[in-house]
Amino acid sequence: MQAVVALLLLGAALVLAQDSSEWGQGGGKVQTNCTCGYTNKDGGRIVGGRQTLVNEYPLIAGIINRGRPNFIFCAGTIITERHVLTASHCKPERNQALSVVLAEHKVSSKTESKTTIIDVTQFITHEQYNRRGNTENDVALLVLASKIPFGKTIGPACFPKANLNIVGQQVRVVGWGALYSDGPQPDVLQKVDLDVQATSACSKVYRGITEGQLCTYTPKKDACQGDSGGPVVWRDPGTNRYTVVGIVSYGYGCAEPGAPGVNTKVSAYRDWILQKIQQTAPGSATCQNK
Repeated sequence: MQAVVALLLLGAALVLAQDSSEWGQGGGKVQTNCTCGYTNKDGGRIVGGRQTLVNEYPLIAGIINRGRPNFIFCAGTIITERHVLTASHCKPERNQALSVVLAEHKVSSKTESKTTIIDVTQFITHEQYNRRGNTENDVALLVLASKIPFGKTIGPACFPKANLNIVGQQVRVVGWGALYSDGPQPDVLQKVDLDVQATSACSKVYRGITEGQLCTYTPKKDACQGDSGGPVVWRDPGTNRYTVVGIVSYGYGCAEPGAPGVNTKVSAYRDWILQKIQQTAPGSATCQNK
């Protein structure tokens, strides 16, 4: 299992994330068709910090081997009450039984946050994903055995419109990934802000880059082992809510100089995701701008 996780992981410390006490609190001029992409700040403010507040990001899901809640090997993003978005490369080569843990913050604590664990019934990888070939199409959908109990501490990310272009803007990665290359995973959920680069920035470093991928690079910042499949979110200024724009996919090392992170661009797979949602749980719906 660990070898699978290490196969395509990005690297580096989730550090120095900027924050604002009002981000993700809604109240924007643009409305969404259901509540999504919200944060829990409780009046707190982190400037230059790296740890998230407890249940700050209700949209994140940890992926675990069933019965092993203390080891999150990949992450995902809640997008409907029955579905979690993640990366194809997170699927184990052996079909181990999996679950997702929701409302997690400090993995070792049993009292800090009331978590919910739901079994995964299907791990749907993209039909054109090739684990041993190119790294494109690194998108997957987890179908859950029961509905997610949405509330203050658990809820979906907003889903992007088609052809969303955020080059030159900042995104946020949230996860339990290692703090440096081949380092230990942190006990507490981390966050980091990264700059979205033009696709050409990744094409200079990696082969096979397509417009279906989202390139990020900020010196000395990155995602890392354990962050794979997790949310790359963008705060939509129109809604003041977080939209999932990327899925952590791969890169060279951890925050290596000149080596961008490569993420799957969610808007490029919008139709595929929506189709799989309806095939597996008819009537389930994502939340997006009206």
